[in-house]
Amino acid sequence: MPEKGSFFCRWKKSLEKGKIQFDQMDSGHPNIINSNNDDMTHRKCNNGTARQKTTAMEVETVDPLDDEEDIAFLFGNDSMLPNNQMDVDDFEDPDDRLSAALLGLHNPTSNDLFHEDSSSDDEGDRRNRKQTPRGPEKKRDPKSSPFGKILEDADVNKQTQSGVWDEEGKEGKKFRQRYRIPYSMFDKICKAYDKVDTRNDLDAFGHKKSDSRILILGVLRVLGQVFPFDTLEEFSEISMQKNQSFFHEFITWFSGKQSEFAKKYLRFPQTDEEISHVTSFYEKIGIPGTAGSVDCVHIYWDMCPAGHRADCKGKEKKTTVVFQVISSHTKKILGVAGPYFGTWNDKTIARLDANLKHFMAGGNLATKNWTWVDRNGVLHEEEGLHLICDGGYHLWKILICPFKYALDDSDEHAWSKHIESIRKDVECVFGILKKRFMVLKYPSRFHDMETIWKVFRTCCILHNMLHEHDGYDDWETEFTEKSVDIEDIEDHNHYARFRNNRNTSYRRDSSSDTTLRDGDIENYVDSSGNTPENNDAYIQNFTVADFNYRRKALIEHFMAQLTG
Repeated sequence: MPEKGSFFCRWKKSLEKGKIQFDQMDSGHPNIINSNNDDMTHRKCNNGTARQKTTAMEVETVDPLDDEEDIAFLFGNDSMLPNNQMDVDDFEDPDDRLSAALLGLHNPTSNDLFHEDSSSDDEGDRRNRKQTPRGPEKKRDPKSSPFGKILEDADVNKQTQSGVWDEEGKEGKKFRQRYRIPYSMFDKICKAYDKVDTRNDLDAFGHKKSDSRILILGVLRVLGQVFPFDTLEEFSEISMQKNQSFFHEFITWFSGKQSEFAKKYLRFPQTDEEISHVTSFYEKIGIPGTAGSVDCVHIYWDMCPAGHRADCKGKEKKTTVVFQVISSHTKKILGVAGPYFGTWNDKTIARLDANLKHFMAGGNLATKNWTWVDRNGVLHEEEGLHLICDGGYHLWKILICPFKYALDDSDEHAWSKHIESIRKDVECVFGILKKRFMVLKYPSRFHDMETIWKVFRTCCILHNMLHEHDGYDDWETEFTEKSVDIEDIEDHNHYARFRNNRNTSYRRDSSSDTTLRDGDIENYVDSSGNTPENNDAYIQNFTVADFNYRRKALIEHFMAQLTG
């Protein structure tokens, strides 16, 4: 039996005297109401367990009810101990019914006070409560993942060259549509990576290393369709962190200068045969001595740091990085330079592009000779190849641009229109890259320019591999020979109308064109090239006179082809 001064004895006496009554709350805890005073104020306990209405007469705050003997004494029945789940309606005595409400037994579904798993707002109870043990982690099997099933089917069909190996079949076309390259090229890349794979056979937990082919499939999905790394975890059954780290490892290897793919597929022509292979097409369309087209492309950088936003936000009105690309007329990429800030213009980038040194003093393309014919049939020989570009570049003899202002039906106007149509090759390359590899089209989420540079180089290398695989660089096909016939140029409406209806008053005397170098053009060094940032001697030697002479020579050769 509890002592006379105990808590339950005091409550029992109060119940008998009728001095207090209890109010049931939604929280399952009693409210203490003074029935002798209508002027009441509300006070909420610090622990949030009860709302107390008091007057000037102080009501003693009660301690938690945890004495089973006191509880038994209160009810007068051992069956009402906490181990027995009871409802308020089970009590006949009104005093017992109120006591049950006090003890929190009013909830017909559960005993909130005595239940072992009952939630409590007391910080100590939450700390001492046992956490539900986690179940065993699901064992992942990459071989049973969607990527693994593709590789399993490919291994089965390797001998028969069916399934994904057949590029003309349904599965082969679907594989290239999703991963941007045919399976035979994918297999070639995987074998090359396995030779340089430095991963251990077992990781720190004793698990076998992941199949590199599954991880490379994820890399291709990121490049081609901008797959999130979290989605790759569903497709490969390999963790998101592993896919992410492998992506950076792969593009670092694939785009590196020492990579066998970079050395083979992303370089300038070196031998005379390779140089002739590039220049022969331009010769057939009336632009001799041309080795390609050059221009810059902007890539939207969404994660640009705040410190670089002023440098990267230029004419595009958003933060971008710039790459300068040189391509052939067959859409093959010959060189890539960058990355540069989006506010830099073409002239600044041209002075820093190492690829242009191939056309300058000491470069292998600077000593290549080419010939042009004037309207009198005289053959002239020049040294050093050049590129065609837009009007935003320097007036260097290695960068030939069309006239910005030219009289209609003049030789300069006709030649400029022709150059502008040919120069669009590099613009088409940008469109092909961004459509084929969507990672270049959508805002880049990488945090540093170096990663964007590796991604761009990787896409360019894959583009050239597809270019060679599909035979678009084959110059001996019937389609290519027909497309470069000079007679096709004369059949165009613009040039046919130009030959028949042009104003002869703007036509120059061909006899005066034999001494173009001795004209009245002032011989001075370009202001931008006079004091370049790198201060190289070969840039200082570029004069506007040399530029104008070469451009006039190309105009003369082009008009000789049309009139001849």
